[in-house]
Amino acid sequence: MGKFCLTSCGTILIVLGLLFNEGRAQQIVRVGYSGGGVAKNLHKTIERAGLWKKRGIEIRLIYFTSGATMAQAMVGGDLDLADSDVPAMVNAISAGVLDGKLISVYVNRFPFAFVVRNEIKTADDLKGKRLAISRFGSSSDVTTRMLMRHFKLDPDKDVRIIQAAGTTRVPAMIAGQIDGTLLGTYDVPIITESGCCRVLVDLLEIPMDYARFGQVAPTALVKTRRDMLAKFVQGLIEGIYIFKTNRDLALSVLRQEGV
Repeated sequence: MGKFCLTSCGTILIVLGLLFNEGRAQQIVRVGYSGGGVAKNLHKTIERAGLWKKRGIEIRLIYFTSGATMAQAMVGGDLDLADSDVPAMVNAISAGVLDGKLISVYVNRFPFAFVVRNEIKTADDLKGKRLAISRFGSSSDVTTRMLMRHFKLDPDKDVRIIQAAGTTRVPAMIAGQIDGTLLGTYDVPIITESGCCRVLVDLLEIPMDYARFGQVAPTALVKTRRDMLAKFVQGLIEGIYIFKTNRDLALSVLRQEGV
């Protein structure tokens, strides 16, 4: 009886210990992203390669229609990390709304094309036209305004900037409801093949450093969960390497997204 109790109790303790260690190892991280493309595809690649699990973290991706709403969620304590829309997060920090820190940037260029209706031939033709962004204060808003200034246009006087969710902009362009918008390079073939529109400028050709994709975290989390953030960045770096070198996996992820 004594041996049975000792063996059983020992087994129970071992099992409980394993469960405890497993639960402690898998840290849940709530990560917000807006739009599709780079951030979403990279996260899918990392997940399928098992890089988060290898580091003992479980990523829960949360989609937002714009960077502005993602910033609001972080202010409300509903996110641990914001990924993909650095400008919107920096706007919130600069305005004193969010106490946060930029911890990494993995795209420092504009991975967009500014697409316009065919009748618009030059930047001057944009005067009086309707340009769509996802939301005021979002990355698409900031970038569109920067581009208008680059064209020597006043974004508040020379054009009409309106809000339109990311998924509605392509149909709206094709239907002629808007005259221009920023699109990720992966969406450009869809709209140009429709015959309605053309690329006015590829923003990747503009020689300007710009923190577009990266991670922002609340300052309090940076102080209390540095180990988790380090694991996240390590997984991200390895994921970028795999995305660039594992052709089969990368193409599989892109095909799944219809690219």
